[in-house]
Amino acid sequence: MSTDLFFPSADETALFSIGEQRTVPRIFVLDSDPGGLTFPTFEEVAEFITFSPSRRKVVINLCIPDNNAERERYWKLLESKGFTKVIHYNQKAANLAVILKTLKLEAAVGETIVYCAGWAIHFLTKHATGWSVDVETEDDPKPFFKQFNIKRVFLDSHQGKANNAKLAKKFVPYKVTEVTVDRATDATWRFMKSLANGDNYDGYLIDNYDVVGLFAEFKGTSTCIHNGVTKFPFEKSVELEIGDASQLFVNAVRHQEETDARDFDQSRFDHRNGFPEVTRTISRTGKP
Repeated sequence: MSTDLFFPSADETALFSIGEQRTVPRIFVLDSDPGGLTFPTFEEVAEFITFSPSRRKVVINLCIPDNNAERERYWKLLESKGFTKVIHYNQKAANLAVILKTLKLEAAVGETIVYCAGWAIHFLTKHATGWSVDVETEDDPKPFFKQFNIKRVFLDSHQGKANNAKLAKKFVPYKVTEVTVDRATDATWRFMKSLANGDNYDGYLIDNYDVVGLFAEFKGTSTCIHNGVTKFPFEKSVELEIGDASQLFVNAVRHQEETDARDFDQSRFDHRNGFPEVTRTISRTGKP
């Protein structure tokens, strides 16, 4: 595929999504409206898109499921090439937004719908300008029923009749509807254009989020600070009695990554000058 197919005229915005396939060796995938290309290294991807006729009108969605240090290196490489608009947007949120719009689902502000696909159960609540994912789980959904004003439950037909029959039993007494989502071939790119333009995708934009576990470790013990859906920007304040511990370790693990990945560099806080105040802020861009 020639580079001409990837780049529109200088008056248009070029959209790219950079992902990764965890094969051996790794393969980096560059997707754009006309199609996709694969590269053996991220550096070659960056070099390829550098030939855009107007870097000021290029939007890159960086969806690399890797540790934060490596993702930060990719980010800085793109910035060094002159790209100033790099978005880190949850791919599950993007897929759910496209599904909601494809199905033309509607709800009043404050109402929640549940969408199940691939055994992942999402509780989505309507707000004034779009939607938010409040719960993402593969466990029993019943503990969340009283927390939300649930109006409808939808099961993706691609899971199969047998699997959906088992899932439906978990949602008694709610009415469950099986749906088939036939996405338009350009649905993802229409979403990306909306994201790049800063609008709300006709009311179907889902607030960027991730599923993160935050753990405080000291003196051989581990305390869970937060474990679940994390919306951006995210801040969490807790008080911990750490006694005479000389160090406090705060770890954050993204659930979308490898189970042994530590997405944010381990931070150490010396509290000898008093009780430590630990702040973790996660921005919408995905940078800590």
